[in-house]
Amino acid sequence: MKFSKKIYTVLFGSLLTTIFISSASATDNCVQCGSKNVPGAPNLPMNGLDKVALMVGQSEKPTYSFIDYQASYCMKFVQIEKNELNQMIRDLKETPYSVDDYFQKAGCKPEKAGGVKSPILHLTAEAPCSRVEYPQIIYKYYTVKRKDPKLWIEAVNAKNTLGETYLDYIESLNKQNDFNTVATKECASQLIAFACKTGATYSKVKNKTCPTDI
Repeated sequence: MKFSKKIYTVLFGSLLTTIFISSASATDNCVQCGSKNVPGAPNLPMNGLDKVALMVGQSEKPTYSFIDYQASYCMKFVQIEKNELNQMIRDLKETPYSVDDYFQKAGCKPEKAGGVKSPILHLTAEAPCSRVEYPQIIYKYYTVKRKDPKLWIEAVNAKNTLGETYLDYIESLNKQNDFNTVATKECASQLIAFACKTGATYSKVKNKTCPTDI
């Protein structure tokens, strides 16, 4: 994914244009005004999501809603490398909203479940091999950095708009035959094993529980 940052820039350019044009006035208070001043924000050129997020985060009153922020970071989550995830979590802390809300609320749009909105963690199941270590990084954030494993359990068991927990969603993808290679089956199994080992549960899938020998 060496080109991920280019993809990220293009995708966010489109998303931010949609968000900002709808809320900006015809005055200098707009994103297309380049480095002109925006009330309550530093004089930074608007050339990327990170700078825009920083700009808004430093405002006394949030200019954009949590839904706007979460949509942006959901897109970022699927573009970054694993070694960038900790930095993304630090970026979340700089927004006007709780880091826990990003992991517990269903605001992301999975590629493989049309019309469904999910918590961020569910997106790891859509690319199980390239994101197999993401849950471990988030788990360490909650258990080592925050020293609060209960928040991890709330995150891993947060439900999408179909009432599916993380494990339920993985099972749904499995039934759709999304894990159709030896590699993806193994990676999905690793996601399940780690989630089960750290407190994840099934909710919607009937008669399914975590293996007892993990």
